[in-house]
Amino acid sequence: MQNLIRVVLATASTLAAPLYVYAQCPPGAAMPHDVALETVVPAQGPARTRMQTGTAALAAGDAAAARTHLLAALEFHPSSAEILFEVVRASADDPDPLALWSERFVRASIDDHGRFKPDRELGRRLRTIKAVPPLLKPSQELAGKRVAAIRELARFVQRQKPTGRGAAARALLVHWASELLLTIGQGAPIPVAAIAERVEAQQHAFQPEYEVAYQALAEVMRRKLQPTDAPTTGSANEQATIENQCIRAARILAGLDRQVAFKDLEGPRPNGPGKLAADARALLAQQRARAIEQGRVWTVTELEAMSTSQRLAFTEQHRDWHHPGIALSPTGRYRIETICGHETLLGAAKTIELHHERLVRHYGKDPFIDRPGVVRIVPERGDMDTEGAPYWWAAGFQAGDRTTVRFAWSNIVALGHTLTHELTHRFDGVLRPFLPAWYSEGHADWTGNHYARMTDKDFAEDYLRRGTAAHTFYRGYGGKEKLEQLLTGEIEEYRDNYFAGYSLYTFLRTWPPGAPKYIDALARFERNARAGRKDPLGYFTKTF
Repeated sequence: MQNLIRVVLATASTLAAPLYVYAQCPPGAAMPHDVALETVVPAQGPARTRMQTGTAALAAGDAAAARTHLLAALEFHPSSAEILFEVVRASADDPDPLALWSERFVRASIDDHGRFKPDRELGRRLRTIKAVPPLLKPSQELAGKRVAAIRELARFVQRQKPTGRGAAARALLVHWASELLLTIGQGAPIPVAAIAERVEAQQHAFQPEYEVAYQALAEVMRRKLQPTDAPTTGSANEQATIENQCIRAARILAGLDRQVAFKDLEGPRPNGPGKLAADARALLAQQRARAIEQGRVWTVTELEAMSTSQRLAFTEQHRDWHHPGIALSPTGRYRIETICGHETLLGAAKTIELHHERLVRHYGKDPFIDRPGVVRIVPERGDMDTEGAPYWWAAGFQAGDRTTVRFAWSNIVALGHTLTHELTHRFDGVLRPFLPAWYSEGHADWTGNHYARMTDKDFAEDYLRRGTAAHTFYRGYGGKEKLEQLLTGEIEEYRDNYFAGYSLYTFLRTWPPGAPKYIDALARFERNARAGRKDPLGYFTKTF
């Protein structure tokens, strides 16, 4: 139990949805089901063309050029005995490469028992390469040992009992053995394919004990130190450590609960943590309120006045959610909360109101004069789930007056575009409710990309992301069927609303340049969106 807790806590900041729920019993490396792509060269295509070019160069006496073309063909089908034989022929004048490619050729040609049985014609062609026959016997011996190792690893996997005490440890052994099996079997697709089904069945027999993990996390979440009359420095540090672990465990529980609800979760859907997740969310809400009440809320001026050493110390002190960095934007419109460091906190607090004011000019009013917003900036994929992201792939989301975005390996300028996108949802939610998903995401994609500098007062009307429009056309949304699916919300992939919605919104707002034909109709569409909830296609058609 203690080891499980340590593993879960140690990996909490790096595990990503939706595979997070498999952390306890990793299924192991995926076994190959179809080796044709690896071994067979199609009659036509780039691999066949490169192979023919290589054999032509070899016939002309240019072995070096032949090897270049043949190795390029091998990139497509790395275990093709047909290509590897030609590489052997092209390497006949150099002993070292010849030994290497002869072994690779034999390895790719063996059957599931490790036997190399060339037909009469291939045997004749091999004998014409004088240096090859002496190399075949050691290559065959090595191939036999390779297949024996593959089979032994497969038997080792099958011997691991998937239930009972120690199942989680045995799952790790299965994971390790599967990876090793594929490493040893690289370039020998037939022997690996022969044991793939049995190994995969054993991998899937290991079922994570979700409830054990949930209860272990709950135990950490609820742990408290007994207060002392005169706390020492050591006990204070220990208390801080335990509180931090409580928060981390709560965040994991809340994140797992969110991941279980994802529509496209991989594998069998587990039971969620249930009430434990509700307890976790309550604890996190209390902790946030306490952090704001007891911690310091910084101003932009105070953050800017810090020296380099003070900024580094600030980042170190506010690196976890037990003690996040908190700041107010210049006029107090937004409170920024983050553990991404001093520069992130300062940059977001300093620039957030520029994006807000640009949106106010775009909408013609500010519905949030007496409603300050909260911007929570998180560094990790798993943090988004804890905060309640609607999709595992979401880079940000809006929930009422709270904006949550993930920010990693980027800069404040890029963060600004993401914030503008999410703040557009905030404005639309109040000023333009009931609009369909294509509009919501397309409009936000438009605002998030139609300005150049953060200080720009207005969005650029004379701009088009041509690549996005081209991608929309490529994905079929220029056709009636796909367009109707977009308008009715029946598309298979929600993310299509971003690029297709952007293209449609931009067209309606700005085409043709100079005198947009649909601009007035677009305003009516936005204003009366509630009328289109029952029949979105009819409402769209009637409006435009």
